Amino acid sequence: MGIDNRLRETLYFLLFALRGYPIGSTYQQFLSQYRKGIPPDLLKNRLIKLLDHARNHVPYYTAIIEKMGNGFHENPFAYLKNFPVLTRDILRNQFDRLTSDDLSRRKYKLNHSGGSTGEPVHFLQDSGFYTTSRAISLLYSKIIGIEAGEPKIFLWGSERDILQGTEKWTAALVTRLTNASFINAYRMSPSTLHSFSRLIQQKRPSLIMAYAESIYEAAIFFEKNNLPVCPPKAIFTSAGTLFPAMREKIRQVFQCEVYNYYGSRECGAIACELPGIQGLWVAPWGNYLEVIDENGNALPPQSRGEILITSLSNYVMPLIRYRIGDIGALDETADHTSQILLTLNGRINQHFKLRDNTLIDPGFFEYLLYAKPWIRKFQVVQKDYSTLVFRFVAKDTLPHEDDLAEIRQNTR
Repeated sequence: MGIDNRLRETLYFLLFALRGYPIGSTYQQFLSQYRKGIPPDLLKNRLIKLLDHARNHVPYYTAIIEKMGNGFHENPFAYLKNFPVLTRDILRNQFDRLTSDDLSRRKYKLNHSGGSTGEPVHFLQDSGFYTTSRAISLLYSKIIGIEAGEPKIFLWGSERDILQGTEKWTAALVTRLTNASFINAYRMSPSTLHSFSRLIQQKRPSLIMAYAESIYEAAIFFEKNNLPVCPPKAIFTSAGTLFPAMREKIRQVFQCEVYNYYGSRECGAIACELPGIQGLWVAPWGNYLEVIDENGNALPPQSRGEILITSLSNYVMPLIRYRIGDIGALDETADHTSQILLTLNGRINQHFKLRDNTLIDPGFFEYLLYAKPWIRKFQVVQKDYSTLVFRFVAKDTLPHEDDLAEIRQNTR
């Protein structure tokens, strides 16, 4: 007997609440505030609370705020404009000083990122961050008419499928409770794409969540091979730039609306296209965005520049004015109840291609490399079907031969 979608949602929320992640209650709070209207001081108060914590518990920020003063209580938005930018180099070099001194009282995990920029970094994220990010993601789905327990397919990176082929029981349970199925976007062979088509017909998903380049390649393959598609309610694309021609092809083949979803490992669910909104709506519970020019000066509304992100929910290692490596433009807002990201550029991914036309997503190589502590920057270049060149900028320590052997083996 199958599990009712409403029961799936209840069990999913209960499982995570028992593990210290109150996703269900947080999601209901966000949904209520969204429907009634975002409180006018919500974003301001979340910024003030974060800066207060950073001043009192994070040595790196304590030194900065002591020099700048506590003016953020009056106007945190103006205060941040003079706040130093946080770079990946600073995150690497000041890791301990960026860690909150109340670490022992927090539930947290170590995470990694930096693949698309070629500059890997490590950072800590607490339970509040994971809870908030997941609740925001569920809210985005709810707004476009999709409930938590409805069937969904992820065309997403799965390094475990390539290297180990194993899955923790907790992950398997969550997958079942969320009614989710996965297709490995890291290795998209013709047989994988045929499996994707069959899964769509069997599962009839309400939502497909996919890498932008991967779902676009799938759309081309489906069309070329006359594969049937059961239209989902919607498709979220992420982890790459969704160009207009790509959007149109995906919409044409899958016969549904396509929404650009902006997220990152460092900052979680950041922004998403939604019905009736021009651009991507930035959920005010999760992040605050700024756009600056090459000299670090704030740009006026609708001007394209470098995006800085302040994560509002991660207290174990606050990321304040974090240079994420993306380019975009913010819409003009009369107040700070919420933000609209008008354009989002950058994150252009290209696949590696094998002789049998299998497509390997670059995220697989990011996974292989970003956890190696001696790598400062990296680049992977495909010369031909059987030759890849890895280029590294090492830190102070020399590359470890066992790491290089592991990279060669896993790449083969």
